[in-house]
Formats: sequence, C-alpha cells, structure tokens
Amino acid sequence: VCLDFSVRNFENIESMLFTLSYDASLVVPTCNFTNVYPGLKESITRACQDSAIGEIRILYENIIDLPDLPDGAVIFS
Repeated sequence: VCLDFSVRNFENIESMLFTLSYDASLVVPTCNFTNVYPGLKESITRACQDSAIGEIRILYENIIDLPDLPDGAVIFS
C-alpha cells in the first residue's frame, strides 16, 4: 500500500511535525518516500526508529525558499 499525503492551504509554512500511527503487527513500513514534491526532499526528515511500535515521525522545516503549494498537491507518497 502506498499513501499520498496532500496539502491544503500550504501557504507560508515554516515547519510541521506529525506522527503516523499504525498497527505494527499488520504494517511494515519501508520509510522511503517516493514522489516527493520538488524542493521538499531536502526539507523532510522521517524518523523510523519507532516503527516496531507502530509510529513514524515526520518533520518538515522550510530550509529553502519554497513557494506556496496548490490545494491537493502531493508532498510525498
């Protein structure tokens, strides 16, 4: 299964941090994002050390001058 993460109102975003939670007995993540929006690859960090307990942490920091993104833009898959 591959999930697309899209945005809405992605304007003047300085940073974001969130956790993806899942049932670790059913899901084994690869922690490799594909289809990363151009310019975001250097700005997104993922922490998969807690994947055995069912958590992946995602951190985005606007380290480059990224333009506002249109509603529905996929930032990563």
